[in-house]
Amino acid sequence: KLLSPPTDQIAFLECSLPSPSVHSKRPEHFKMWGPLLVLPLLLLAVSAVEQTKSTWNFLYGQTLSRALPVNLSSEETLRVVEIALEHVVGHDKNVYAPWLAYFDRHVLQHTQDEEAPTTHVFQDHYGRIHRREVIFGVRYALELAWDLPARHVLAAHGVARTGETQRHRLVLTRDRTGNIAVLSHTVVATTIASSGALTAFLPSGAQIVDAAWDHLHNPQSQFAVPWGTRHACPAQLDADSLRSLHAPRGWVTPLVPRQVNMHAPLPTHVPLRLLSMNIWNTNGYDKGVYRPRMKRLGHVLAAADADIIALQEVRHDAQRDSQAHTLASSLPTYQFVFQAAMAYPEKIFVRVEEGLAVFSRLPILSHAYKLLPRDPTDPDDFHQRACLRVDIATPTGPVQVFVTHLSLSEDAREESVLAIWAWMEESRGSGGVPQLLMGDLNAMPDTDAMQFLAGQEILDGVRTDLTDAWTLHYPEPRPGNQYDDEEEENGIRDPGLTFSTLDQFLAKRIDYVFFRGSPTRSLTCDAITTYPSHMERVEGVPLSDHLGLLLELRV
Repeated sequence: KLLSPPTDQIAFLECSLPSPSVHSKRPEHFKMWGPLLVLPLLLLAVSAVEQTKSTWNFLYGQTLSRALPVNLSSEETLRVVEIALEHVVGHDKNVYAPWLAYFDRHVLQHTQDEEAPTTHVFQDHYGRIHRREVIFGVRYALELAWDLPARHVLAAHGVARTGETQRHRLVLTRDRTGNIAVLSHTVVATTIASSGALTAFLPSGAQIVDAAWDHLHNPQSQFAVPWGTRHACPAQLDADSLRSLHAPRGWVTPLVPRQVNMHAPLPTHVPLRLLSMNIWNTNGYDKGVYRPRMKRLGHVLAAADADIIALQEVRHDAQRDSQAHTLASSLPTYQFVFQAAMAYPEKIFVRVEEGLAVFSRLPILSHAYKLLPRDPTDPDDFHQRACLRVDIATPTGPVQVFVTHLSLSEDAREESVLAIWAWMEESRGSGGVPQLLMGDLNAMPDTDAMQFLAGQEILDGVRTDLTDAWTLHYPEPRPGNQYDDEEEENGIRDPGLTFSTLDQFLAKRIDYVFFRGSPTRSLTCDAITTYPSHMERVEGVPLSDHLGLLLELRV
């Protein structure tokens, strides 16, 4: 059961030694000649593995991907498209079905060497040896496109009309359990001069969307099993919610409350509110308080009223929860991106990934990620770390937000901040764009890595021009071991400490926001505070083991 494929369309690569039928006994002559017959087959199998290595792509810690064929008429595709439609528009029958502009799928497999899939070897009761690769699940990327503002009418031969088109780009994943979760949802509006890539799968793409649309609005439909059928409900926008966002009846609005007119004159400065927080993965699950903790966390994130929310320690756990998907129901007007940094290597038969997420009320133009340096021989650097970059449109132009969760190893952190800074410089380009670096950096302010990021210390001959948002407004808080007896008795702590809420008092500042403007566009931090304002608990369990940082910027 552990090795069964998530869908019928995914075949496991299997190399089994030759054996007689399951209904017969092994013939005597096989004992003599069997090994000689097996050797050439094993050599062929090894050759085949070497030839297929190039088809694998190392995604992140312990995970490879490989493209799979796409069958737009399959039930699998129908399920995925139906769940994507439900995520975008709910069950609003007044919203028109879109085009399926793009669809692909990749199988995700466990790896131990970052080059080849992990192979599980076992022997059945007939003595046959089997080798099967360990599959985590499947990743789907698709694009649903609507005409604006009128309903799109497909031409007879699948040629799209020219005009402005709204593209909803989604990434979904299916686990071995059959659960399907939405990991990313971004929206862009474009003007196309011709059908181009949008019609790559038409008219078949139109047919599958129509079929998914019909099933979505059929109460008897059992095709879709979205993540949360057993737990949390997926994000939905009903007709009233859509109209409250000033959407003309009959088309889908981007999930952005403030429309950004990129053709209008640009204002000089606009305020932005940002929140960064470590959400403490799925802690509390074993105590039965995870669901209420997540519900409360969703309310706290929404109450921050932030334009951009950067989250660390976000889990996709096949047996517990897909946290980005679940939080989307509390943040229905936000676009979002989740990026795993690693899969837990000790759980090769259970998919447990951890990474970073960004939710934005402003349009997400693009996103990318970079795996950070890692020393597998260092016990404090056990987990693969990553940095996620999200380019976000603001009324004054794009802003780049970098989010990361650094290693527990001091050496790894120094290597990582150098890699992140090099990526920031590379991503900025010659013209320059305002940039922010946010996250749980697992380091005190006086360490070399944090001094480097704050522009106070040189590492490898390099100095940054970043500003620490907290020390711009407040003195450096004293750590937990620098308070006298009276302060300890009265629970006095300097503002700015963020860790750990598991203790009676906070003791460390290890969460940060660094920023810099550009030669043509300034970036100013007007205010910053820890968030929430107190160490909140849900049924005795902290909301998170960290406090977040909430700040106001002008860009």
